[in-house]
Amino acid sequence: MSDTLLATGEPKYTVTQRKYLNLLRSNMEALSIDPQFTSVLYSLHAEIEKCRIKIRPEKPVWKDVGLKEDLIRTLLSYHPLWLRLGLEVVFKCKVPVTHEMDSRTIHKFLTLNLFSSRNISAKFSHRKVPGLFTKGYDLAISKHIMFKFFSLVLFLDMAKQQKLINHDPCLFKASRTKSSREMLLYFSSNFLQGEGDITKHLNNFGYRVYYKQSFLDEFDYKVKNL
Repeated sequence: MSDTLLATGEPKYTVTQRKYLNLLRSNMEALSIDPQFTSVLYSLHAEIEKCRIKIRPEKPVWKDVGLKEDLIRTLLSYHPLWLRLGLEVVFKCKVPVTHEMDSRTIHKFLTLNLFSSRNISAKFSHRKVPGLFTKGYDLAISKHIMFKFFSLVLFLDMAKQQKLINHDPCLFKASRTKSSREMLLYFSSNFLQGEGDITKHLNNFGYRVYYKQSFLDEFDYKVKNL
């Protein structure tokens, strides 16, 4: 059984749109199995499992509605097409969205899958009390959140660098977040324990991000008036 919960049914696309989306998915899938990406994920997973990267006890983002919303809102700084394709790689399923600029389905998908996991819930569910989890759940779900978050940021940085979307939109929308490094520093400063500049820690095992969006990247060069 898949560990991922879908937010809604697959939307209706034109034949051309479906072909293009499938092409993009194929490009993303190729990167997802590239040793340059998978080798870093292997080291990242080991680092998290050994608790060398930890979420602060007072920041249980999987329990706190306000913290959840803040993290989701920050992730929605990504361009929706980039974000959807990145999530499909990280969670290994299609993420249906009714419209490219519609963030509601992505928001629901993140709520269902970033902050919970079927497999973890099944492993730590209390036998007699529904909705109650046994000792070890908090640590397991915190590791799940960290691994998915860091995997997503790295993958999107690499995908953007390789321009895997043909028309190459900006990685970020018009928001305060303009670089992959800023995304990592946001997560570190708000949720992680004992981390200053998390990028220095990540660099130790080959996790590096490079993308930084400038004003010129966002400028609309189309002629609107003659």
